[in-house]
Amino acid sequence: AMKIFIVDYGVGNIGSLVNMLRRITDAQVELVKELSAVQTGDKVILPGVGNFGFAMRKLNELDLSNALRNLAKNPGVQMLGICLGAQLLLDSSEEAKEPGLGIVAGHCKRFDKSQLPSELRVPHMGWADVTWNEHPLCFDLAIDTRYYFVHSYHMIPKSAENELFYAEHGDRYCAGIVRDNVIGVQFHPEKSHRFGMELLKSFVNWKIA
Repeated sequence: AMKIFIVDYGVGNIGSLVNMLRRITDAQVELVKELSAVQTGDKVILPGVGNFGFAMRKLNELDLSNALRNLAKNPGVQMLGICLGAQLLLDSSEEAKEPGLGIVAGHCKRFDKSQLPSELRVPHMGWADVTWNEHPLCFDLAIDTRYYFVHSYHMIPKSAENELFYAEHGDRYCAGIVRDNVIGVQFHPEKSHRFGMELLKSFVNWKIA
């Protein structure tokens, strides 16, 4: 039976994520500080809010960084990074000197207040419409899908083929990344009501042929 492992490394509140997962699936949801129990067919979720450098230091201290990199190479395990957890999948962020996990090539950049219309703030906060590239994860999403965001930095993958979701804050930016069995979303599905539930359901049901 499939298990869903949520990496619990002290960065962000994961209660609402656990609650939403328990509503949509019978799979066992486990909070873990290490990943040796993950088997083929399981799902791994890397949540996170706050500072990129702090989060990477926690992952490194708990010996989770290499475990996550290794799991990313196992096509039988699907991985989802949420908010800061998505940014950590990239090589680096302007926010910190610590390197990221490097699972998806790219970096994170702060929204430039000087380039935004005066009514737009940093952090980008609130509900935003999202579009996406074709991917099995998105087949069942509603056309009018909107998600809840809170972030000051945005993801810039090196290659367009790693871009999955888009949103706008002044300009269009990448709000979700993908590489093989790994997905990262900048928004909070667990705060996005039925839209977030649809996305998490798609992730739980996602099989790689």
